[in-house]
Amino acid sequence: MSINSINPNDPIYKASASGTSAQNSAADSITQTSALTSEDSLQSAQLSDGGSFDLNSMENMNAMEQHRQIMKQLQEELNSIRQQKQSLISQMAFVEDADERQSISSELKDLNKQADSVYMDIVKELQNYNNTLTELISGTVKQKVEESSVIQGIQSSSISPSALQTTLDGYNAQAGQKIAQSAHTVDGTTGWCLKGVNDSLQRVYGKRLSYNSAYQAIPELQSGQGMGEHFREVSVSRDELSSLPAGAIVVWEASPGHEHGHISIALGDGRESSDHITSQMTSRDANFHVFIPVS
Repeated sequence: MSINSINPNDPIYKASASGTSAQNSAADSITQTSALTSEDSLQSAQLSDGGSFDLNSMENMNAMEQHRQIMKQLQEELNSIRQQKQSLISQMAFVEDADERQSISSELKDLNKQADSVYMDIVKELQNYNNTLTELISGTVKQKVEESSVIQGIQSSSISPSALQTTLDGYNAQAGQKIAQSAHTVDGTTGWCLKGVNDSLQRVYGKRLSYNSAYQAIPELQSGQGMGEHFREVSVSRDELSSLPAGAIVVWEASPGHEHGHISIALGDGRESSDHITSQMTSRDANFHVFIPVS
């Protein structure tokens, strides 16, 4: 029996043609519509405190460009998988041998799995995109608030990084500067804080904190072994977190909604570095640990 056309009732065809069509459609919507909608509405948005958020500023444009490029690459990857699937489905129309048809069906199923994986990467990248957008807006609001004379008065009376440094017995300023300098090189992603910190420490010490979650690094840093031989835990209040000297590591324990905790490196100027650079975290509802470099 020769096959001159694809039978839509063929179970092999149905198995290969289904599976990710809905996801592919959703992926198109995400990469071409959803991501742009939030951006278009914020080109120059008015903030509740009377300030404004200009997405067209050079700094903000650069922050978003990386996400656009990743989304573009994922969409191209998804299109390539679709083309491969279509080619195999076309081949099946002229195949009589049952084993060969089964082989093509197996390839199609593998491609469906690949498409599912790429689709999930697109969803994850959209979340990263939205997180970055939120951080940019939050940063604008924070900057606006810090310009007020009341906040400036509070800051002028707070402890400085250099003053706090003198109270931290054993702090190695030279090591701290090396770590902070390394921590200025970041991927610009969100959600990969431990990887970002590990990349910075790898460049200085040639080793990493090998864990799945940020909070799991606490025992090693406390132990004096592995990475812990270069750090010592110190007692610091929340009010002093923004005044930490360069190279100090802050690790937040796991908490509801933040099951992996958080880890970052203080840059010595009120900012922290993980996989991206932002203002030092101080207000999370969780316990934290501070480790200063001693070697």
